[in-house]
Amino acid sequence: MYFVGPSGGERFYLRMLLTVVKGPTSFEDLQTYDGVVHQSFKLACIARGLLDSDEQWSRSLTEAVLWQGGFQLWQLFVCILLHCQPTDPLEFWINHAQHLSDDCCHLLQTKHQIADPLEEQVQLHFHIL
Repeated sequence: MYFVGPSGGERFYLRMLLTVVKGPTSFEDLQTYDGVVHQSFKLACIARGLLDSDEQWSRSLTEAVLWQGGFQLWQLFVCILLHCQPTDPLEFWINHAQHLSDDCCHLLQTKHQIADPLEEQVQLHFHIL
């Protein structure tokens, strides 16, 4: 079997599954665990416990929200993305976007005198920054 490093994406996860799944006859067999067919080899690896989920990173960021402000949260978020390799970065972002954009809401309230900014205004201001 050929070597594939973690940067190989789905090929890496396929190779990982091939080393633990006994007697697969199809790609679907490799993606199935406990009767559930997963959408990707990576998700099948997570279901089998071969990879960590993003739960630990999510908990870290959620806990940090209690005692850190916007800039520090951003530093932690970027650090997790760069060094911890979350399994689903987009989902990780979606789950924490509200806390990461709180500074934008505060800026709209204080600097632009918008008492109760709409979510669209916060997102627009966030993207401009």
